[in-house]
Amino acid sequence: MGTRSTEIGNELMRLFERQTEFLGKTAPTPEELSEYERWRERTRELFAELEQLAKAEMICRPRGPHNGKRVFNHRAGVLNR
Repeated sequence: MGTRSTEIGNELMRLFERQTEFLGKTAPTPEELSEYERWRERTRELFAELEQLAKAEMICRPRGPHNGKRVFNHRAGVLNR
């Protein structure tokens, strides 16, 4: 998908690491709970953005098994489109 999807993936990994660390705490403070909720919301936003990027990629991608190129079918001995 491109550079943006890589950036999103990197940010999601950082958020996942923070959330994993947070969930290991036995008694988080109210401030930590608030921060955790912000991370969760950001994670939802990033997944929504990834979904939009994937939809845009599907719309822009040429259709067909050979992306519109003519290909010789060796079994049939003909050109396929």
